[in-house]
Amino acid sequence: MIKNLMQFKYIVLTAIAVISGLYLTSCYESNSEQAAPAPITDPGSGNPPGGGGTIPGVAVNGKIYYQQNCSLCHAAGTDDITSAFGAIDLAKQQSKISSDISQLDTIYNTMGRFNNIDQQRVDDLKKYLSGL
Repeated sequence: MIKNLMQFKYIVLTAIAVISGLYLTSCYESNSEQAAPAPITDPGSGNPPGGGGTIPGVAVNGKIYYQQNCSLCHAAGTDDITSAFGAIDLAKQQSKISSDISQLDTIYNTMGRFNNIDQQRVDDLKKYLSGL
């Protein structure tokens, strides 16, 4: 039972801290080791010549990957203008996206799990961000 206002404030602040900590740990979560979804093919694109080529990067898949793995901390152009901890706007810094981005964050060290991203996911993410 809560006996006074100070005890109530302490319980509320502790609960907020725990919930925030659990929410922020998603920055550490990555399913980058899982296989990327199959790329979408465009039989009439002429890419490569002769048709039947695979589009290098699928924007829809990139948006899903961004929302699941990046959106908590990073902004993405006009699609998502919020960022946390001073994280870069990925739409403006696409050149930094690669299969191993674990060393990019030297301040908060939240990118450590992103060291084995499938190249198809990288292409998808860059394709999505290039359209913003």
